[in-house]
Amino acid sequence: MELYQLEYLVALEKYKTLLETANQLHVSQPSITKAIKKLEDEFGFALFDRVKNRLVLNMYGEEVIAHAKKILSEIELLKLSTNALFQQNFRITIGSNAPAPLWGIQSLLDHSIGEIINDNEVLIKSFRNHLYSMIILDYPMKLPNCECKEICKE
Repeated sequence: MELYQLEYLVALEKYKTLLETANQLHVSQPSITKAIKKLEDEFGFALFDRVKNRLVLNMYGEEVIAHAKKILSEIELLKLSTNALFQQNFRITIGSNAPAPLWGIQSLLDHSIGEIINDNEVLIKSFRNHLYSMIILDYPMKLPNCECKEICKE
């Protein structure tokens, strides 16, 4: 079993038809058909009922899709967390809810290191998940093992 097969399967459920799935994934319809057939062969049973040139997900397919979504989600989390770890070790990343503090920091460092995210909850969550080395908010934040300092006023 390969990940692309699970991706095709989940996409087919989402887009409903082979044509739309192929268009959305930028692959040919025969590629999707072969991948699904190979997956069904590996399981030893059909995941879809074939009715009048249509694929209708059956109960086995629904079960496989539920697990496939979890697997693909875990892979995304793996990519995000390892990328965050890599970024944490090789560069400083800063999130801010306002542009002015970043302007001052960027001019000191002479290159772009930050991005503006207008949602404070997203900033805090990203910080907790190590996507940012530091964040800039317009209010003090209290988190364990973190230091909060005022750097400027707008």
